[in-house]
Amino acid sequence: MKARRSLLAALVVMSLVLLGVPRVGLAADLPSDVVGTKYEEAVRLLSGIGVMKGYNDLTFRPEAPVKRSEMAKILVYSLGLGGVGEASMGKTGYKDVSEDSWASGYVNVADTKGLIKGVGNDLFAPDRSVSYAEAATMLIRLLGRESEVAGSFPTGQIALAVRWGLTQDTAFMGDQPARRGDIALMVYKALYEIPDRTGKTLASTVFGFGRAARIEVTPATGSIAVGQTVQFQAVAYDAGGKAVAITPSWSVGGSLGIVDKTGVFIATGPGTGKITASAEGLTATADLTVYGTPVKLSVTASQTTMPSNNSSTSVLTATMLDANGNKVANGRGKITFTVIDASLGHMDASVIDAVDGVATATFTSTTIPGIEQIYVSGSNVQGASVTISTTSP
Repeated sequence: MKARRSLLAALVVMSLVLLGVPRVGLAADLPSDVVGTKYEEAVRLLSGIGVMKGYNDLTFRPEAPVKRSEMAKILVYSLGLGGVGEASMGKTGYKDVSEDSWASGYVNVADTKGLIKGVGNDLFAPDRSVSYAEAATMLIRLLGRESEVAGSFPTGQIALAVRWGLTQDTAFMGDQPARRGDIALMVYKALYEIPDRTGKTLASTVFGFGRAARIEVTPATGSIAVGQTVQFQAVAYDAGGKAVAITPSWSVGGSLGIVDKTGVFIATGPGTGKITASAEGLTATADLTVYGTPVKLSVTASQTTMPSNNSSTSVLTATMLDANGNKVANGRGKITFTVIDASLGHMDASVIDAVDGVATATFTSTTIPGIEQIYVSGSNVQGASVTISTTSP
């Protein structure tokens, strides 16, 4: 038995290290016999994390009793150790649970964890129904709060379960076989509503519900001028996609500026970098561009090769850039478009007011083919040019 306990302990460690906390999702299809009932939400969540699922015929059978072997599996999955249970299939310490039984691994883990005990004489009684009082006792053990039981079995366990609200909305009758629907309600409450001995819920510590699993920073990108500010916000979501509260710390890469504890960034120098929010061991970033004053222009053409047919057009876009080549998004000023060989084409306008650092104009070809060069220029900025080839149609 000692060797088996050591093996199970090793498997638990391997499961946590190699697999990490399991990702949690909600069941896409609920069993038809719980939809619209008091069991629906509990079954939805428990099914999503693999603790209790429906049958192959798409039913849950909420009125069916729960066997002790089934309860062992439920408890093992409730600790996030389903994989360990599967890997622990084999010889057990009970004469009535064979090593090739589907439940042997779960019985081994549940026994080692002290969640379920045998019935005496080296018997487990895997096919015997679990009573409501026994189920309450097992869930108290699952939460590690057995020391709070006052009195002998089953009176003390039932009293504690009632005080916690574990039996609420169930047909709880201490010595009667527990129904699957009621077990789902009780397990749901034990995982999501009742804290374990550490003061946290198993839904949080094992499955990540209510605990930040990822962070998003908004806005995801930003482009501002030196001297401007922008408010960044960090939102955290748990494994189920529900927003949870966090208090992030903020940092900024490079010498772009400073960010305070509330996420307000003040730009002090041009360049590109990232704003980082960190909380609970998680990080998320936003891309940031801080631009300075415009010192040069760039120009692109929508068409660099076009027919010389007196009607083909190409849209030219001139962009104001700072010394680092970043677009100056608040750039203003007049941009001049100059055609070198007017016989090859003409602009619809030669002087355009830049808006948000951009000015556009349209070049139209003539009937004469050739190589056209168009220059863009502005006040106190370095100009640029683009070449357009016009060919005979």
